[in-house]
This record gives sequence, structure tokens and C-alpha cells, in this order.
Amino acid sequence: MQWDESLSVQNEKIDSQHRQLFSLATQLEDLFETYSESNYDYDEIIRIIVKLHLYTIYHFETEEKILEDAGYPGLILHKKEHQRFVQFLENIKPDEIDKDQYQTLLDLLAFVVNWIMSHVKGTDSAYVPFITEE
Repeated sequence: MQWDESLSVQNEKIDSQHRQLFSLATQLEDLFETYSESNYDYDEIIRIIVKLHLYTIYHFETEEKILEDAGYPGLILHKKEHQRFVQFLENIKPDEIDKDQYQTLLDLLAFVVNWIMSHVKGTDSAYVPFITEE
């Protein structure tokens, strides 16, 4: 999963944070690609999930503040999408990861990659006309 200029929202602060989200998703992809039942890194899976959770909260707060300041009319729905993503991450249970690491990693990767890509390309692109570079 790679960030490129076609995903830019024309705001360097948000774009920079989006690049970091893509980087975290890529770390998940890398874990999945190197996964084997005899050689997996439970601690690394947890570390990435925690980092992704904390970073998304930080990013969403930043983005929502920019959208609020810009008077973006779709902010309420935008916040609900953010809440859905955070809720997904908060619902991941460490004991479930340990029970079936492969399936958990696959489900996590599918959700995160699809959500980030569709959110940035779709939902976030809708606010571009409302924001200005800081």
C-alpha cells in the first residue's frame, strides 16, 4: 500500500499524517507477507495495532479540527466514519489474536487497507474544496 500524490488533499499537515497511516498499513502488510505458523511475531502485531490506534486518534483529531475551522458541512458524517475505524481497532482482543494469528492478521489487514484507501480517496477528497493550506 503506497501513498502517492493522487491521494493528496492539498494540505501538507493532513497529507503528512496520511503518509504515516499508509506506512503503518504497510507494516501490517509486511507482517502478513512474512507470517508463518512457526514464525510469527505476536508482540509486533500488538505493537502495530496499538501504534495504529494511537496515531489514528491523533490524526482524526487534527483533521477534524481543520475541517471544523473550515466550516466543512460534512463534518458530522466524517467524524462517524472516524469513530467506526477507531471502534474496530478497540474491538480487537489480544486473546483472539493469539487464538488465530493468521486469520486475525488477514482480517485486520483487509479492513485497515480497504478503509484507509477508500476513506482517503473518497471521503477525504470531498473536503478538499473547503480547506486551505495552513
